[in-house]
Amino acid sequence: MPESANSAASLEESAFEARSQRLRAWRRFRKHKLAVASACVLAFLLTMVIIAPWVAPFHPYEINIETGIYKPPSAEHWLGTDSVARDVWSRLIHGGRISILVGVTAITISLVIGTFIGGISGYYGGIVDSVLMRITDVFLSLPTLIIVLASVALLGPSIRNLILIIGFLNWSQIARLVRGQFLSLREKEYVMAAHCIGAQDHRIMFRHLLPNLVGPLTVAATFGVAEAILLEAALSYLGLGVQVPTPSWGNMLEGAKQVSILKSMPWIWIPPGFMIAITVLSINIMGDGLRDALDPRSTL
Repeated sequence: MPESANSAASLEESAFEARSQRLRAWRRFRKHKLAVASACVLAFLLTMVIIAPWVAPFHPYEINIETGIYKPPSAEHWLGTDSVARDVWSRLIHGGRISILVGVTAITISLVIGTFIGGISGYYGGIVDSVLMRITDVFLSLPTLIIVLASVALLGPSIRNLILIIGFLNWSQIARLVRGQFLSLREKEYVMAAHCIGAQDHRIMFRHLLPNLVGPLTVAATFGVAEAILLEAALSYLGLGVQVPTPSWGNMLEGAKQVSILKSMPWIWIPPGFMIAITVLSINIMGDGLRDALDPRSTL
């Protein structure tokens, strides 16, 4: 009985410490002004793409025959029209939906796979760890861009295929991260206390170990989303990603391959290029802020 009481007290102390760490991390993050500003920019961009059907003056597929093609910005078309007389502003905010959707969904798949493999590997160790880490090493050694290009060319360009390919190829670093954390955390007193009161392995992993990885996984996810958005943009620019007429920031840039457009029609390529840059920059800066805030050695 005394042993069970001590174990329960240890678990309660661990939960209190976790809450305290989250509060301290939040205070440190608020002191990182640039990261807070980046979070506000991201919140604004997300709001715009979510309410795109209500703020876009035209449907993204609508062809404005009366206006004409390659028309410069005007009161009616804030960012002008493209090669088939579609409103660039309307396609820009609708395209953000696709680009962000690809980034978030792909990294979610990577997080699930990487957390599962890394957690099993780090918790059980031994032969399980050796086998899973060798598989992870194989994925880490693959040239991601070449494999993505070959996979998309083989399976066909589509939003679904793009998400699945990016998600299934980018889990290895997350698995390494989770494994390292599990190897350290499984020796903690509260984990031993959970074993003493008869908790099953899956309960220990999901209830007592994974909550301690929220910080590192959040930071990894932010950088992963930025990387996935850039990869989608590159593939769509090459014609292997999101296919027209569906708008994305990447395939909007695809229309600016001609030198004449680059020189005399900046409204065609600057808006999507700026959106990609500001989104990825904001995500990276916010990720740096989260990393500093969740680091107990931080002086913020």
